[in-house]
Amino acid sequence: MTYDSLMIHSCYIGTETTSTNEFGESKPSSWSYATTAEDCRFMPITLRERSEIGGQYQNITYRVFFKSGSSVILGDRIKRGTTEYLIRERYYDSSGHHITCLVEEL
Repeated sequence: MTYDSLMIHSCYIGTETTSTNEFGESKPSSWSYATTAEDCRFMPITLRERSEIGGQYQNITYRVFFKSGSSVILGDRIKRGTTEYLIRERYYDSSGHHITCLVEEL
């Protein structure tokens, strides 16, 4: 079994586009999603994990894994089907093989 074979889901990554108002201040304007889906794996947060991260991330619902070459960054959104998730945490595994994200359902 290869690591790629574990990527059984697909999702679209959304990035926020910003604009400026008449005073030159940045303001969020909209979200744009990639046109091609990325392979990933959604895994629910266990009760034990929820109790360990509860004080830091209260509404985390899933741990999502991506290949290390993914363009996903902290603050992006992920769309899977009709459900959107906000990336609250992002980190590499110890060998740099994959990216793990903690996400909150919106």
